[in-house]
Amino acid sequence: MANSIDPTSYKPLYLQISDILRNQIKNGGYAAGDLLPSENDLMVEYSVSRNTAQRAIEDLVRDGLAIRIQGKGTFVPKSIVEFGLHRLTSFSEEMSYKGLSPSSKVLCFNSIQADAQLAHALGIDDGDPVYQLSRVRYGDDHPMAYQRSYLPLRLCEGLDRYDFSKRSLFTVLEQEYHLKITWQNQYIKPCIARQSEAEPLEIDVGTPLLFLEGVAYLERDIPIEYKKIYYRSDLYDFSMRSVRN
Repeated sequence: MANSIDPTSYKPLYLQISDILRNQIKNGGYAAGDLLPSENDLMVEYSVSRNTAQRAIEDLVRDGLAIRIQGKGTFVPKSIVEFGLHRLTSFSEEMSYKGLSPSSKVLCFNSIQADAQLAHALGIDDGDPVYQLSRVRYGDDHPMAYQRSYLPLRLCEGLDRYDFSKRSLFTVLEQEYHLKITWQNQYIKPCIARQSEAEPLEIDVGTPLLFLEGVAYLERDIPIEYKKIYYRSDLYDFSMRSVRN
């Protein structure tokens, strides 16, 4: 494929540019982690408008061949994380399994009174105190997911002593509170980023996400964590194993 565009072609200019970049990525011209040309670079190189350059980059992002990081630019993804739904693992454990360095940024950690939804999910009464923990989860310094967790205070009183920007929630519950997490129930569906998700994930409003909602249980089916997680769909694939009885 030529590295020039044809203004007389039936194919839109933005698709011609994205096809050039797509071919260069697939042929090794840009390696995983490399910085891709900016909108300004594309405008100058191909003599096109900003809108055309922007749409060319968006086409790559939509297909998972590029990721945007605010203030830094557009990059070829280092990896797509395959998250196994058949395993009960924490985010930190999953990142480590995939060879990525996990980290977190705590946005909020306080105690609130359970509303009807939280009370039902956690098997407690309306108004009971629960911990609310909101974090941005990173893999190799890339924002991968935005997670909100809720835990019954009576099962892990004093949890707010721990720094969850550095420690895994599951590890603290198991090692410090001697709670055995045995299974979880999860639902997943596609959604698009609102401002509340776009800002912590450093993406544009309207970017496709994968939304996971679930409850983790202790022995005797006691709920310990109700969670809502917004995953960047350009960085995640989910897999599961099904067995026919």
